[in-house]
Amino acid sequence: MDRKHFAGIAALLALVLPVLAQSMADFRVDLTKDNAGVVIIKYIGTGRNVLIPGDIQNLPVLELGQNSFRDNWSITNVVIPPGVTAIPRDAFRACSSLISVIIPEGIQSIGYAAFYRCTHLALIAFPDSLTNIGDYAFRDTALSTLVFPPDPKVFTEGYFGVGAFENCKNLRSVIIPEGVTHLPAALFYGCTGLTNVSLPSSIQSIGQACFQGCSALTSVAVPGTVTAISFSEDTKSQPASIDDAAKPQAYVGGAFTGCSRLPLANRAILNKLGYTGGFN
Repeated sequence: MDRKHFAGIAALLALVLPVLAQSMADFRVDLTKDNAGVVIIKYIGTGRNVLIPGDIQNLPVLELGQNSFRDNWSITNVVIPPGVTAIPRDAFRACSSLISVIIPEGIQSIGYAAFYRCTHLALIAFPDSLTNIGDYAFRDTALSTLVFPPDPKVFTEGYFGVGAFENCKNLRSVIIPEGVTHLPAALFYGCTGLTNVSLPSSIQSIGQACFQGCSALTSVAVPGTVTAISFSEDTKSQPASIDDAAKPQAYVGGAFTGCSRLPLANRAILNKLGYTGGFN
């Protein structure tokens, strides 16, 4: 699905969603630190489809609070208003019925574990304004399609966080957009349904265990203009459990360890580019 098609769906969804969350009564709110707008502290409504209002009491909604929708097992669709610039850590964590989130242009960052364990979230389109997807942001979701911005200028080295799409078992094909230079540790770790990956000509480095355990992977397309890739020992520690940061453990193994279905010819290409980590 291309961005134009997704934008059409987003616009339609915003129009037809039952407007069940538009008043202050559906939210616990506060003022931003500069008193310029409203922070959504917690959604306390009962509606499954949530259209977050653009203003409350004549003040613009500018921020979502950490944990603002966390562990809400009933919401299914959320539309975030323009004016909000960040989705903070854990904002929608473990919203197990969440199917779709419309992320507006203007969002610059998606925080740590923001959508972790949203086990029915299947599709996300990332706006052109986005500059960072935090560690584990979409870990253990049902994402099957990733729609990235077309402008290569938006992709800085820190665009993707460690394990951002870890264990997204419904992903089938990923096209890493042009402009991306680095894929961090465990970005697609354990994506057991992933069959095809296309790397851009801009790629320079791939971190530890980036595609580890992608047991269905049968194709990694690399442009002929790429002559070397640094397969870094990117051993940033992760919690043994994402809820237990006190017990860190490092990712181990190569970027493609466990990709045992990758054809020999494809393995040879990756080896020539500098990979030494093994595939089985």
